Amino acid sequence: MFPARPAVNAPRVSARPGWHRWHTAGLIALVWLLLLLAYGPGLAGPFLFDDDPNLLTNRSIASWLAHRESLWSVLAAAHAGPLGRPLAVLSLALQAQASGFHPLPFKLFNLLVHFVNTLLVLWLASQLLEERKHAWGWPLSAALLWALHPLAFNPVLYVVQRMSSLSALGMLLALNLMVLAHRQLARGLSARRLLWIGVPLAGLLGLLAKENALLLPAYVLVLNATLLSADDLPPSGKRTWKQFVRLAGWLPMTLGAVALVLFWQTLSHGFANRDFTLAERLLTEARVFWLYLDMLVWPRLDVLGLYHDDLQLSTGWLMPVSTTPAMLGLGVVSLMAWRFRRQHSWWAFAWGFLLASQLLESTVVPLELMHEHRMYLGMVAPILAFTHFVRNLVLRLTDAQRLQRVPLLDRLMQSGQPALILLPVVLALMLLTHQRADSWSNPLVMMEVEAAHHPRSLRAVYELAGLYGTLAERESDASERKRLFALAERANRQALALAPQLAISWVGLMILCSEANCTAPPDSFARLQALLRQGARADLMAANLRAMVECRVHGPCQFPSVDLRTSLRALAQNPQLNPADRALLHEQWLLLDDFDAGKKGAT
Repeated sequence: MFPARPAVNAPRVSARPGWHRWHTAGLIALVWLLLLLAYGPGLAGPFLFDDDPNLLTNRSIASWLAHRESLWSVLAAAHAGPLGRPLAVLSLALQAQASGFHPLPFKLFNLLVHFVNTLLVLWLASQLLEERKHAWGWPLSAALLWALHPLAFNPVLYVVQRMSSLSALGMLLALNLMVLAHRQLARGLSARRLLWIGVPLAGLLGLLAKENALLLPAYVLVLNATLLSADDLPPSGKRTWKQFVRLAGWLPMTLGAVALVLFWQTLSHGFANRDFTLAERLLTEARVFWLYLDMLVWPRLDVLGLYHDDLQLSTGWLMPVSTTPAMLGLGVVSLMAWRFRRQHSWWAFAWGFLLASQLLESTVVPLELMHEHRMYLGMVAPILAFTHFVRNLVLRLTDAQRLQRVPLLDRLMQSGQPALILLPVVLALMLLTHQRADSWSNPLVMMEVEAAHHPRSLRAVYELAGLYGTLAERESDASERKRLFALAERANRQALALAPQLAISWVGLMILCSEANCTAPPDSFARLQALLRQGARADLMAANLRAMVECRVHGPCQFPSVDLRTSLRALAQNPQLNPADRALLHEQWLLLDDFDAGKKGAT
């Protein structure tokens, strides 16, 4: 690491009592104000995507609110992840009790978590950049670059992704305590409480929010290999640090590798419900990693988005052609980072930290291929490395007296605030985030923007179609209702063209046309039934059929009961159907029986 040198002609800091306290309070208030300006418009936006099963239609939370179950039952029934994510689920349940199901309080809570994380990034930057006490310029710039970056957007305004931000809170606290312990060991002080109590408890806090905190040992190893070497410590501190790295880094990583081998069969079963194999996932994730880097270095609103299911799958080393360069690039840069981890420790730290952040969600676990929130914590290190690079470049130019040729930079140095050089970048990121938040404030505008930026995203197009249909149902003006139904039909046909192999594409168009008097393809039921018999994700298809039956029984749909029953029989023949979904089909069959019996009685 390069120790910071004092700025040229830096003004003397006032020694008045309480000055530093007010100065720090002002900086904290400034951070909150900037976050509020950037994210404020989106706080009034709607619930999204996975908010529905995790909050709005979560039966455990609803039963607890109705006093039919205990809070412990809510936590025990949580299925958001393998460990249940009790801290995040608890926060959702308590907020639902306190403020109902209005999205504003939930999103404001997310913003508060992001604010705390920003302060933790500020603390981490001040420690790693080795700034003098109360010298906040460069650390503050690094923290704002991270906090206002549009790639950190989803965990703030996408309610359920507080799981990511709460997990990151625990991880950032653990990292800060680890760096603080290393600094104390370097001064010959004891740091056992920090290392053996503080860091594990902070990691546990993150783990209770999301399983990403299992990556803490990987971050320990990355920091040890780059910025926090034991070689810089006195003998007593060196022994303590090496023991910590062995027990908190190497041991958990080894146990994790052994667990991966032992439970591989169970893990591989998850790919049965995916449209890709393990090999295809790994090949694709190499390209996704570089896409994340592109978004980090050059964020563009037409590339960023809530949905990235339009990502092309890598089915081979040259399909698409970019797969091989992506894989080779990952390998070559990783080898270089390891080889030069001492000479270029900051860049090795940035690369290693970013790679470590993707070990769980972007490798062998059968999750979806790409989501922006996976970069929330990982991009901290590259931003710190960038800030370190700019700071040292400015200092070198100052030493060489080259800044005198650039009047603006020279004046910044003379003012004692060279970190203001990064102010234009901070403001540009803030503007992008503000624009994105503004579009998320209106559900229709948001989905129109998402579908326009990602026209091959089935989720974006299908969500837009559903929103148009809902607005049409509520519209009293006949001409406007007709216009909205026409837009819904166009979006539904676009979704069908994108994914004719998915049952939901046919179901969406058939339900709409039954209500809006448009014409669905004449072989729609035959095509749907063929998919039901052999298609993947039988659980989702069961939910699709339930929507059709309920639209027939409780809504405006005029599907022939015989076609619905044939469809239920077709899905019952699907070998992937589990007992719970078979029970759901039986319920729908009985519902149709009651409905048909009621019609006959009325006749």
